[in-house]
Amino acid sequence: MQQPRQPRLPKELVILILKDLVNVKGSSFKHINSLRRVCKDWNVIITEILIKPTQYILENKLLIEYDCNSLSIRGAPITYDPPKSTFTIRIDNENIDKLKLDISDIPRSQDINKEGSIRVRFHYENGSHLILFDFGTLFIRREGNDIHSEVHWNFDDCSCKYQRDNNFPDSYAIQIREMSISLRKVGVLLDLLNGNVKENHKHIIQQSVYGEYSNRDF
Repeated sequence: MQQPRQPRLPKELVILILKDLVNVKGSSFKHINSLRRVCKDWNVIITEILIKPTQYILENKLLIEYDCNSLSIRGAPITYDPPKSTFTIRIDNENIDKLKLDISDIPRSQDINKEGSIRVRFHYENGSHLILFDFGTLFIRREGNDIHSEVHWNFDDCSCKYQRDNNFPDSYAIQIREMSISLRKVGVLLDLLNGNVKENHKHIIQQSVYGEYSNRDF
């Protein structure tokens, strides 16, 4: 005998309940994001609920370290792309040349390849954690007098746009212009900053401001 279908909660009530859950102190983005699997309606509702508070935190609390991690960029412009479920953080205007990464020295011959990681550090002001976000590895090779590069990204939903800094001819340095991070990975980033989870993603690593860090895979 077929079991009767259980009545569904009105959408307005579901939204209120889930909004309250998001605002509970200590609630993790990882747990809330997992509720998207409950049904198609919840997937849409939870995504919409998460975007506004997440963007507020990114715009008003998140700091990006630069200058050998001694200074920080704050208030970087941030937009959300709904079709891609991705936040874009732009490094422009007064910050345009601040986020420089030294990747490697220049290969002296064609049979020598160089590589370096594209890593950005995030933190909160007076927070107890730093998050090392490892976007990928940049490979550098020489062909005659020309220097070529390519990136192997660590994620299929996070990447950077950058330009080579030509002020350093003997090394390969880049200026980050834009970072794209998916809603899911932003959740991992913020959970680690907030101390709401103990596990690290393989390429999103929580470090203590006192120099100790853990590196457990998600």
